[in-house]
Amino acid sequence: MRIFSFVRKGLELVPIEVEVRLMAGCNQLQIMGLPDAAIKESALRIKSALKSQGYIWPAGKQILVNLRPSHWRKSSRGLELAIACGYLWASGQLEAPQGEAVYVYGELALDGRVYAPDDLDSLFDHPEQIPILTGSSSRGFSHQLLTVSNLSELNQPTLQAPTTERSGLDERPPTFERKDLCDLRFSPLVARLMTLVASGEHATLLAGPAGSGKSTFAQALHAILPPAAPALAREIRRVRRWFGDRDTEDRPLVMPHHTVPPMAMIGGGSPVFPGEITHAHGGLLLLDEFLEFHAQVKEALREPLESGEIIVARRGQSQLLPAKFLLLATTNLCHCGRLVPNKKLNCTYSLTRCRSYLERLSGPLLDRFDILAFSDQWSATPKPSLELLPEDSGVPLQKIAEQVHAMRIFQMERTGGEAAEVNGRLDGTNLRSTLDPFVRDHLLPSTPQSQRRQRALMRVARTIADLDASASISARHLDEAAQWTWRSFEDLQTIFS
Repeated sequence: MRIFSFVRKGLELVPIEVEVRLMAGCNQLQIMGLPDAAIKESALRIKSALKSQGYIWPAGKQILVNLRPSHWRKSSRGLELAIACGYLWASGQLEAPQGEAVYVYGELALDGRVYAPDDLDSLFDHPEQIPILTGSSSRGFSHQLLTVSNLSELNQPTLQAPTTERSGLDERPPTFERKDLCDLRFSPLVARLMTLVASGEHATLLAGPAGSGKSTFAQALHAILPPAAPALAREIRRVRRWFGDRDTEDRPLVMPHHTVPPMAMIGGGSPVFPGEITHAHGGLLLLDEFLEFHAQVKEALREPLESGEIIVARRGQSQLLPAKFLLLATTNLCHCGRLVPNKKLNCTYSLTRCRSYLERLSGPLLDRFDILAFSDQWSATPKPSLELLPEDSGVPLQKIAEQVHAMRIFQMERTGGEAAEVNGRLDGTNLRSTLDPFVRDHLLPSTPQSQRRQRALMRVARTIADLDASASISARHLDEAAQWTWRSFEDLQTIFS
């Protein structure tokens, strides 16, 4: 019989084999296979737990524990129970369970009590039909468990079925308990933009002068994001445990300062640790003062925006980390903050300095944004306000949340799946299949900049069609989408002409 347990590798728990042998020598517990300091110091805890429960510690023998594979360093919170069980089965003090393999993962107290480690939910690839022997816990896990409260119960574990999770969206749209959110109202233009971004989760760049409402927009956008699908919610919990965040139903909101170093943003080290873009997995990554960020930080966003993951390689080790987030970047276009397209230049700095500031935004990175919006246009209509306003003065945030909720319900019905991919991550093939045939053959515009502009146009048009509860994308949907995904980008290119 082979004993398996789990160690942490990046954000995941991966299985390893735990070999236990008794050999002549001094009665010590030797752990091999590159264990970290926490695993090494568990030897005394295991000895105390075994003796507290009445088991015999070997006399004139040493306990050898080998962790396979042995060539990479290991860190784990649950190897103690596996080592203790391996010794009890190898010494004949307990009858070994039947079968070719057994999976054991649990923490030990000095008196022999057994606990289920909180990071057990980080185990994603383990087959559901194979139970895991672990300790007692008040919380539920998504795996089939054999639980014991102490080492004396190892021969009679209790079978605990996996917990069921909710699927799809809640029936009711979100309500806002915070007064500063429930009283928010927006102009029709801003409300429409927020609805599009939240519904399709499109990467968005907000550019414009200070005080035009960009930060308030970001705060409200996070509040109306639809709940995560069950699979994504599990991944969010896994990431939150790594960063020590409080486990809540809300999707993550990560707002790194513009002075964040590249390694803290991307991840790195040895062993590899995740960065802020992984911290934002499944949620909103807000980069305020976007052009002030380090160039390496900005350019590192290009691959995750395409694939939803990032590969970090350090010292011969590589780790695939999740990085599927909604990017919202806000920025001024000049040092003075007053530079905007299609308006007379009113800037206290030289044209050369203005141009050099805007050149911090590279073309390939700009192309990763589906939507570009200029917040100076919001000043012609009522600005976002934190005060309770009359009914006809703007669109309340609650109404925007209801529109987003209705759109996601329609999208799931249209695609026939509870966990449909958001429109902001669909590829061109899936999008073209929903085009109205006449539009596809005769009216689909061609964008000379890049294929990504064409794809962004289709993505946003698909979101607009879903908001209209339309199964196909019409010319009207494409025309509105072009305002956000095409014409605004052309305006930015001609800002100095």
